[in-house]
Amino acid sequence: MSRQMKLRLFFLAVVAVLIVTGGVYWYLRVYTKTPEYAMQQIEQSVEQHDKAKFQRYVDVDRLLDRSYDGFVEGLLTADTMMTPEAKSAISSFTHMMKAPLLTSFRTAIEQYVESGTWEAAESQEAGNEALDASDVLKRSGLQQAVFRSVDGISQDKDGDRAIASVRVYQEEAQREFVLEVVLEKAENGDWRITEIQNFDAFIQMVSQARHEELKKYMRETASIMDKHDRTIHDAELTYRSILASGSLGNQVTRDEIQALMRDVVQKDWETRKEALSELVVPAAAQTLHHLRLKICDLHIEYAQSYAQWMSDKKAATIREADAKLKQAKTLEKEASILVTRMTLATTDS
Repeated sequence: MSRQMKLRLFFLAVVAVLIVTGGVYWYLRVYTKTPEYAMQQIEQSVEQHDKAKFQRYVDVDRLLDRSYDGFVEGLLTADTMMTPEAKSAISSFTHMMKAPLLTSFRTAIEQYVESGTWEAAESQEAGNEALDASDVLKRSGLQQAVFRSVDGISQDKDGDRAIASVRVYQEEAQREFVLEVVLEKAENGDWRITEIQNFDAFIQMVSQARHEELKKYMRETASIMDKHDRTIHDAELTYRSILASGSLGNQVTRDEIQALMRDVVQKDWETRKEALSELVVPAAAQTLHHLRLKICDLHIEYAQSYAQWMSDKKAATIREADAKLKQAKTLEKEASILVTRMTLATTDS
């Protein structure tokens, strides 16, 4: 090998060493002290359930403290079924209970990082309604938010503050949303998340989606209820007509009423229940929906007992039928109150 070739190889080796050394230096002393690196480490910490790494790049205490007011305000604004007086009372309560609630939120977040689910937090908070972070998180829609990507990071001119645009998919709303995540440079050069600026906008997005789902549910159930109410109304007219032309002491009359109860009334309530059971029920309508299904069951049992009374003529049978009907009427009043409230809440101003 010529002297010139040896020199060339030597210089190439020196350049390669410098490049490698420079790359290592850039990675260790420059790239690891960037907000982009911090966001990568946070994503890895959640995937690997590494709480220590997560806490290094997320200032959980500052994040919760700075985001709390917007978070609570978003929840109160989003609840269209709550009166202004109730919102004011709850706002005062949540500010008074801020410290214990933040502690509860911290525990929920740590458990999520360690386990990858919110189930542990829900179990931990069960039975403690005043400090139930899991319930608040459910209301906010954050538990159903799935990370998609970091769309970009913009850094302030002074170089100590950055905002990462974090795209998430909210499963309940079936929409994407970009969270504005604030990172600040710590004394050791690490970047840490300290705030999410637009919590309230995220909650409003989720609330709007829930509002639309509730409106859809109210429209669909109104159609079902109206259709079957007409059938029951016609059955009541038929019942009166049968009685007007006969007598309960007459077996022919009793047979006609028995057939009406079994073939029309009972079957119609069964069909109504089946139609209701097929619907997608939003969380805000769960109580009303369960009431309606229970009402269907009571009317079915009433029709069965009344039809049986036409055969056995026992006092106990008609008493049971009357009891079922009375329960159904009581629940119908409760359901009517809920329908009124929900109708007002879903009426666009």
